[in-house]
Amino acid sequence: GSWYENRYPGARVDTPSRGYTHLFSYDYPFPWGYSPRDENLKYFKWVADNFQIRDNIRLNTEVLSMTWDDDAKLWTLEATGPQGTETSQFNAVITCVGFLSRPQMPEIEGLDTFNGVACHSAAWPEGLDITGKRVAIVGSGASGYQTAPVIAKAAEQTYLFQRSANWLYEDLSYLKKLPEQTLWLDRNFPFHANFVRFRTAALVAPSGSKGALHRDPNFKDPHAVSPINKMLRDACVAFIERKLAPRPELIPKMIPTFPPMASRPIRVDTNDSVLDALARGDITLVDNNIQKITPTGIEAGGEHYDMDVIVFATGFRANEYLWPMDVRGRNGVRIEQMWEKDGPRAYLGAMVPEFPNLFMCYGPNSNNFGGFTVVDLLELTAQFALRAIAG
Repeated sequence: GSWYENRYPGARVDTPSRGYTHLFSYDYPFPWGYSPRDENLKYFKWVADNFQIRDNIRLNTEVLSMTWDDDAKLWTLEATGPQGTETSQFNAVITCVGFLSRPQMPEIEGLDTFNGVACHSAAWPEGLDITGKRVAIVGSGASGYQTAPVIAKAAEQTYLFQRSANWLYEDLSYLKKLPEQTLWLDRNFPFHANFVRFRTAALVAPSGSKGALHRDPNFKDPHAVSPINKMLRDACVAFIERKLAPRPELIPKMIPTFPPMASRPIRVDTNDSVLDALARGDITLVDNNIQKITPTGIEAGGEHYDMDVIVFATGFRANEYLWPMDVRGRNGVRIEQMWEKDGPRAYLGAMVPEFPNLFMCYGPNSNNFGGFTVVDLLELTAQFALRAIAG
């Protein structure tokens, strides 16, 4: 549900769209190198229509619980939908619920007292008009940095409340459509689209991005963990310094205190990003902790900021796999009980002991990095599950 739920202004993938598609549907005519949210949704609808799977989808239906019956060797599912609540049994279950669709709201005093519009970035109200409004964006991850410059173009005042900065790396073509030459190759050269997918795997090479993840014990630097990591950091710092040259006081506030790749870096357009909006003064950066939400705005650092709209770009409940479903395996053990000691874990990121015939796509510790996309992992997990089910 990530690309259905996330509809905030500026929502866009930061993985090349050709690497964000299924191998079995490589011929979708993507017009963008990095597709905006609406194009991603259009692609998913195209897959559903092109492979005639709409009749096998039950919409507006939520699974409430899954319970393993060890005597019958079946899963009992309770679901609620347009026809009410019903119970069904299945030999196997494959979950594809992901973990970037259930919003994580911050625990801030007075959160429910605000008289204006308050929403999570993943629950952007349809038809919300921010023209001429005072808008606060709370959070500086991918969602916050993506939506801030877009909101700033319409709002009267835009404030970005940032607890800590995240690394930004520039891409000159991030907001551009693909050139006609690339579209011609897609139309006329078989497998060109999949070659573009394969090319992404170069990131796995030691000289690529994955090399920046490895700590070199012989490399001594207070800000980086390896020579490649330092090269990446130097490039990112140079980008920040160049873009914020008109407002040098913001430079140290926008340079993270941790090495690159310690958290996922955020791809932004070279000439139209949160840095450009900050440099123009379209966005006011507030790096003080929020004390509380008031009926009229936000208190932070001893100051009160009057607001009409507050957008919480505060991430998702990413560690609560399968939440809020009640999932019980053998002997009625809840899946949270299996994980409460050592945290979520699964065989191949897909199967949990004492939960037979339950397969998880995008399960624990499967959020890969370097060379593969989440779509590749989903396909591999699905193939593994189908082989296991077939015996």
